[in-house]
Amino acid sequence: MGRRGDRRQLLLLCMTLANAMVLVDQTAVPLALPDILHQFSVSSQQVQWVLNGSLLPLASLLVLGGRLGDLLGRRRVFLIGTSVFAGASALGGLAPTFMILLAFRVLQGAGGALMLPNTVAIVSSAYGRSEEGRALGLMGGAAAVAGALGPTIGGVLTAALSWRAVLLVNVPL
Repeated sequence: MGRRGDRRQLLLLCMTLANAMVLVDQTAVPLALPDILHQFSVSSQQVQWVLNGSLLPLASLLVLGGRLGDLLGRRRVFLIGTSVFAGASALGGLAPTFMILLAFRVLQGAGGALMLPNTVAIVSSAYGRSEEGRALGLMGGAAAVAGALGPTIGGVLTAALSWRAVLLVNVPL
């Protein structure tokens, strides 16, 4: 395959992992909500904001994340988004109060919005027209499988360790 092919495969793997990380986070966190509710003594309506706090900025800033990638460079915006996402995951996992957890979940969603559109753009530009669809299909399929495994991952981490592990698992990835 050659050096260029190996680099493209590594790039595809990294972008797939980034997509999967965001999807797993969104599907794993719901399993941690009962423990978060108990630890911080909040209501069931309040604890739902742990999900909404991340989903709202993720969904509403996706187009902006893609546009910033066009203007400032896809790699740069992707790396900023990854740093924000991972940092917010770590700080959210260590949050001493519910409000601090919410603040970092919002930041985590914003970081994801910078990451996701740029993963697609980076993979698209790395592969030619004839291979682009296959590469994006592999990336999307693998990320979807990871997202489907999110509830299992969230349940296992919460039961075996703590709800905090559900957020902290993003940091090494």
